Amino acid sequence: MPASGFLRPVLLVSAVLVLVEAGIGMVVNLYVSLPASHPGTQVQQWFPIPSRAAAGLGWAIGGQGQRFLAVHIALGLALIPISVAVLAYTVWRRRWATAFWALLGAVFVIASAMFGGSFLDAGGHPLHSLLMALLSLAAALCYTLGVYVLPSPRRAVL
Repeated sequence: MPASGFLRPVLLVSAVLVLVEAGIGMVVNLYVSLPASHPGTQVQQWFPIPSRAAAGLGWAIGGQGQRFLAVHIALGLALIPISVAVLAYTVWRRRWATAFWALLGAVFVIASAMFGGSFLDAGGHPLHSLLMALLSLAAALCYTLGVYVLPSPRRAVL
């Protein structure tokens, strides 16, 4: 299978995972209410402080948060190494146009995770939720555009 043949499904799966993450985030936004104070809470913190973010993540994933929140956080954290791996693979295969879109996708995924930490630290500020959603959708668009710039697969002649 040519390199772009394997890269195409990897990028599409990445886009789908980001969209699933955004969908779970919408469920969390609508049906999960964060308490005003929980471990790691800091009022109006724009960028999460690692020690507070770790306490908040431990609280949310460790069972005190709700299940959708725990799944949302776990998938969001899993997307970080996935996006970096996709970027590394595109660079390794020297697909520079696709690597550009994979780089932007990874940046958007990491920025979305940072605002997720801020969302948790600030007790659920709506602007952080909006920024997470917009950055996730931008990442999914980048992965889709990465597929678009790949060379088209050769058709077998019968």
